[in-house]
Amino acid sequence: MKRILCLCICSIWLLCVSTVSASENEMALLQGYEAFRSEDWVSALFFFRRAVNTTSDSEETWYMLILSEMFAGEYSSAIDDCDRFVMQFPSSNYYPLVLYQRGRALYYQQQFDDSVVQLTEFCHLYPEHELYPAALFWIAESFFSEYNYSAAKALYERIVSDFPYDAKAADSQSRLRDIGQAEREEKLLYLLKVTGEEYLAAKESYEKQLRQYQADGSDGVYEQLKKRSSELEALHAELEQMLQKNIDLENQISALEEQNKLLQLSAEEARKIAVDVVNAGQQSVSVPSEVIPADTGALQSGTGTESFELGDIIKEETPVGVKNLYPELEELKRKAAELLQLIEENSAKGTQE
Repeated sequence: MKRILCLCICSIWLLCVSTVSASENEMALLQGYEAFRSEDWVSALFFFRRAVNTTSDSEETWYMLILSEMFAGEYSSAIDDCDRFVMQFPSSNYYPLVLYQRGRALYYQQQFDDSVVQLTEFCHLYPEHELYPAALFWIAESFFSEYNYSAAKALYERIVSDFPYDAKAADSQSRLRDIGQAEREEKLLYLLKVTGEEYLAAKESYEKQLRQYQADGSDGVYEQLKKRSSELEALHAELEQMLQKNIDLENQISALEEQNKLLQLSAEEARKIAVDVVNAGQQSVSVPSEVIPADTGALQSGTGTESFELGDIIKEETPVGVKNLYPELEELKRKAAELLQLIEENSAKGTQE
């Protein structure tokens, strides 16, 4: 009877303990989810670890723990928990996600070769998974971190071309620009290195020859070197003089071109004036009344225009600015006046006859 009573008491105690443990597990999970939602990664780690230690058969709790460790930066713990998950839940729906997170954790631990192997396995097993482009990106990041730019560039270009709408496409574009800049810097460094080596080789050869000349005491060679240096300086001076002469000639050409333009303009104006003078010698000019000065004395009433002879135009005073710009204008006007007088004389003779 006592034995049965003891068994009943033990059963009741175990039931109470299991009930308390279940309620504690649920509370830890709720607190872990709340901390995860609030991005309080330290608290989320604490509660999820407490939950998995209480009941270790919940794959969701393990995956939330792994995510919390990744966000908190505890990559070493995340790798260990990923290994436990893979062993305990090989057929879980979270299995590919855990493989992906393990590859990222290895990358952040700077275990780039292991990260490439893990993520390559993920891409091989799940080529249609939504995280496939992201896995390619982290493989490329591993190559980039090891300065294997050619392999990284090929993967970045594949992400941009095959998955242009994925979130990693923009990051891949940025990395391609970084690789381009790095390649240009490498070429520049290579050129500087080659140039520096050539300079050092030339300097060493020069110093060696100089020491040889000094050791031999070759005055003739030294004099020849001085002569060559003087000739080189003379050539430099002559080159500078020729360059200066070239500049002077270019300035003269520019000045002559400007003078040529002015002469062409003057000739054109003179040609127009001569044509106007010849035309004016044959007929009188009629212009609107508001153009002719009031004191011309040749008004015609009721016509709206005023008529004047060529002599009135020729006798007008040329402005000073025009005289300065076209000094040949006065000579043309004088010739035009003589031509006008000759025309008038011919007209008078024709009238008399």
